[in-house]
Amino acid sequence: MKQIKILLSVLGLALLAVAASPSAGKAQTCDELASRLITKAVRPPIEALDCSALTRAGLDRPDHHLRSICYSSTGPQSTIEIVADLTCRTSDAALIRASVSDRLTAKATVTGSNCKIEHIDINAAGDLGSGLLRAFDVNGMARRSLQEALDKAC
Repeated sequence: MKQIKILLSVLGLALLAVAASPSAGKAQTCDELASRLITKAVRPPIEALDCSALTRAGLDRPDHHLRSICYSSTGPQSTIEIVADLTCRTSDAALIRASVSDRLTAKATVTGSNCKIEHIDINAAGDLGSGLLRAFDVNGMARRSLQEALDKAC
């Protein structure tokens, strides 16, 4: 749950950075400059995530990687997609080695004129991650958290 809240915060920061981007509103495909700027802000918190509740099962070694970021804008609407690979594993000294991995994709669309979230979707590639996302209503939680952050910023 802690990881989910951190990822939501990271996505919120990225959306705020997007809104302030000098290239906002000029491209319909991935804006390389804005994507690179956002990557620099987002990569460290993603890679620093801990394994949260999985540490109780001995999966206490995080190996998380930001896979990609794509920011685009069609004028009044900005979209950001963040893809991250999250892995938690046992230490190399463990008697029985194990790991759990999943790819998370977070995508949000925001209207700049009123700072409202038009769409947000967080998905996991695997069944385990998908089940956890549904069980904790991550999309609803993300929408509320990001809208609160945008309300404060606008």
